[in-house]
Amino acid sequence: MKSRKLIKQMVLTAFFIALGVVLPMALHSIPKAGTIFLPMHIPVLFCGFVCGPIFGVLCGISAVTISAFTTGMPPMSVYPGMLVELILYGFFTGFFLRLFKFKNKYINVYISLILSMLIGRAGSGLVNGLILHTANYSFIIWVTASFVTALPGIIIQLSLIPILYLSLENAHLINITNENIFGFINHNKTAKNTRNFFDKCAKNWDETTNISEGEIASLLECCKFAPGEKVLDLACGTGILEPYLINKNVDLVCLDISKEMISIAKNKFKEITYINQDFYNFIGKSFDKIIVFNAYPHFTDREAFVDKCYELLNSNGQVFIIHNESKEKINSYHVKSAKNVSLELLSANEESLVFKNKFDIIETKDNHDGYLIVARKK
Repeated sequence: MKSRKLIKQMVLTAFFIALGVVLPMALHSIPKAGTIFLPMHIPVLFCGFVCGPIFGVLCGISAVTISAFTTGMPPMSVYPGMLVELILYGFFTGFFLRLFKFKNKYINVYISLILSMLIGRAGSGLVNGLILHTANYSFIIWVTASFVTALPGIIIQLSLIPILYLSLENAHLINITNENIFGFINHNKTAKNTRNFFDKCAKNWDETTNISEGEIASLLECCKFAPGEKVLDLACGTGILEPYLINKNVDLVCLDISKEMISIAKNKFKEITYINQDFYNFIGKSFDKIIVFNAYPHFTDREAFVDKCYELLNSNGQVFIIHNESKEKINSYHVKSAKNVSLELLSANEESLVFKNKFDIIETKDNHDGYLIVARKK
């Protein structure tokens, strides 16, 4: 899981570096385009957001250095100041975005971007002042170059970067939920938060979960269980599905990250195998079916979720993501009480895209009656 994320960050960083070299070349024919539109700034700022501060710094150093020594843009007189500026851009965009926890993510992105732009420009001005000395460089020159002449570039940065980033995040193409402030996966912290959240909910869980055995039977009709099949009830909670699954004569294992949830379930069904563990770290026997009932939004690393399901399933094994309510209702619950331990649920067709490399999509449903994704291992 960590290596896959790291490879993705490295590939994206290489792309942003290339973009930082190509964009100034593309605008080279326009007089003073570099100082007006700041084309190298955008990839570095965006790299910090997407890949984190360490890769943002790498992008800033590489883009300006490769461009300066291969194309002459920027010229050597400008290179030191711009190098420092882009290093600060790359670091602080990624750092602030992961540090700030404003409820409104638009505020989070804009404040991170504006502060990073100000720090980068201040760093550039300081370096230029030291190199060019006060006789040739002044506060007025810095303000003019950094804010007046560069105004079109600033407007483009403030308009384009947040909208593009938030669009990609809302589509789940970017996800920094499991990252620490330096942009590296901190899954243990996410798991701890999720465990604590559901431990607190466990005591009153059955009282707030209103679903009959008949409704459960209807929801699980799509599973078509065969006697003796190995079935994993993933995120089993307090054992909501167990009364139905016991009667199907399957080889049942129930897994949940919450110790308190598992404790309640064990008191109800002593004959079932219960495991209290984080699914991403689970090492178990191969299963024919994995059922995720009313829990999928809490698996915030979707790619790692798919990889783990693929690892645990037998050949042609299936995963069932099932909700008894619409995605609109589900999202409305989570945005209020579980925002820090869940992802917004997209349409079933959109969510199923993450499975397609390793699974065949058998069925999707997404309406007011419920939500369903059925995928079979290739």
